Amino acid sequence: VGLVGAAVAAIIAGIQNVHWYLAVLGLLAAIALILFSINQYDAWKVKRKKRLIQLSNKELESKIREWINIPAWSVQPQSQLKGILFAYSIQHGGLHVAIVRDAEEPSVIALVSKFTMPSEEAALYKGEWGRFRGQLSIEMARLGIQWHFIGPQNKFEAIELAEQVILDDAVTGYYFRSRVLFVLRAGILVMELWKEALRLSGKSVSDGEGSQSQ
Repeated sequence: VGLVGAAVAAIIAGIQNVHWYLAVLGLLAAIALILFSINQYDAWKVKRKKRLIQLSNKELESKIREWINIPAWSVQPQSQLKGILFAYSIQHGGLHVAIVRDAEEPSVIALVSKFTMPSEEAALYKGEWGRFRGQLSIEMARLGIQWHFIGPQNKFEAIELAEQVILDDAVTGYYFRSRVLFVLRAGILVMELWKEALRLSGKSVSDGEGSQSQ
């Protein structure tokens, strides 16, 4: 840039018959003005840019779909339910995570994963369920994720994991994907704890068996 600028200044000085240092100063002033204009334009674009929470529901849905649309994940839109603004299901390695925006709490995106334990095939006794629940409570607290049992018959048969992403200007595509991965890792931990509970109870569990993600 310096060499090109010097060459241009020399040409201008020769053509206009002015001192070379005046040509250089004029060239530098023009460059400074261009850089200042570019900087002001970028600042104007930032000010004009909508905050994440100010996006319409369709705009936000489109942005989140763009964030999660990566080759490693299978992404499927979910049918519209009453009170749900939009929802997607991500599948990765046999695990599922639902991405949900609830009309009652539009300032957050919920990341939810559910696991059904095959208790009819490998039932645990009451005391064994208690140990499993205690271990699960400790590990989920250590990980820092919400969870609870939701089985319709035996409440211990199904587990729900939930993480919330607050919609603010700090949320980026990278951050959002990292929270989805966080829920997926929590699901893997739940399955491993379930397998360990079966082993401790004396029941065998082969690779690939265990809890099923929904």
